[in-house]
Parts: sequence; structure tokens; C-alpha cells
Amino acid sequence: IIELYLRANSNNGDMVGGLILAQAALERLAHDAGYWEKNRAAKNIRGILERLGIPIVVPSHTPNLKRLVQVHPCPYDQSLSDGPYAITEVRNNLIHPDHKIDDMPPKVEYEAWSLSLWYMEMILLKTWDFNGDYANRLDGWQPVPVPWTTASSSPSS
Repeated sequence: IIELYLRANSNNGDMVGGLILAQAALERLAHDAGYWEKNRAAKNIRGILERLGIPIVVPSHTPNLKRLVQVHPCPYDQSLSDGPYAITEVRNNLIHPDHKIDDMPPKVEYEAWSLSLWYMEMILLKTWDFNGDYANRLDGWQPVPVPWTTASSSPSS
């Protein structure tokens, strides 16, 4: 998992590859935690995040991603138009030829990549019982408390 995280976060200019690797790592973490339903990546990722107390809302610091889920909500249940849904939709749009969202601005890919890395960082910090401040990549690297130690359970919703 650490290797996938490091490769996804390598900043080599290929955030599409980084997003694909990050989602693969999130799916592996979810699977290892007992969340595995075939072809339900968002549901599996959502499961581990909720169990660990990590916010699943699309953060306000990702406005293009937030708009994407407003314009293209989850077709099964609009309440599931959250962060895991957003990153899997962007990844699916990049990978599957029959899954195309024509009006997806390029910044959405960057925001999905950043959010997927943030989810990985939060899972790792929670797994390591870290309860201090961390540099929030979604908010200009500002130091903030981890979400499971605050009354607010949002990375900045």
C-alpha cells in the first residue's frame, strides 16, 4: 500500500496515472478491511472511510469535483454523490470508453487525484493511531487536526 501511495503521489506530471494507482490502493485498503463487493469501488471505499471516521463529503476545496457530482449525481441514489463516488466517476471516465462525461473540466482530474491521496493519508494516519495536526493537502497544506479528533467531521465541506 505504501508503495502504491508513493507512486500515486510521485508528482511526475502524470496525475491520471496517480489517480488510477490511488484508487487501486484505496480499493485494496477497503478489501483488506472487509469491504469488497465486485464492481462497487465507491461503496467499498466509502465503507472503510466511514468505519474510520473519515469524512466522505466532497470538500469545498475541490469546487470542480463538487460541481461534477451536482451535475452528474449518482444515478442509484443522489445521497451517495460523495467523495468516493466522485473519484471513482473521474477514474471510470478516464478508463472506460463507454463511461464518458463530456463536460468534465481538466481541473476535476487534479481534484480527484488530490482527494484520493487525502483519503489514503487519512486511512494511514488513522491506522497508525495518529491524533495530532497534519498538513492538509486539500487546503494549501495548512496544519489542522485529523478529522476524527474534532467535532466537525469534514476536511472543509
